[in-house]
Amino acid sequence: MALDLQALNEDVPSPDELAIEGVGNAESLREYVDVAKVGFELPEVVAQAFSDAFGALGLAGDGPARHYVGRLDREAVASATLVLMAGVAGI
Repeated sequence: MALDLQALNEDVPSPDELAIEGVGNAESLREYVDVAKVGFELPEVVAQAFSDAFGALGLAGDGPARHYVGRLDREAVASATLVLMAGVAGI
């Protein structure tokens, strides 16, 4: 799937209570994995493997993979990963 970002409608509102934060520490990584585990129905062993791998690769936000948690009224309700490689962004 591809999208021309120049054609993206940026006027679609998001809820005022929604905040998107970068995963930058062990606590936000745990929340990221917990949300992904529920959303993708991941077995605990797979969720733990993700947590271990993402933690080992670093959470500074300067590598090719950047992880995000969406919070609605401060509760983690969404997770996403952005991968930047070879001039392409993948989510």
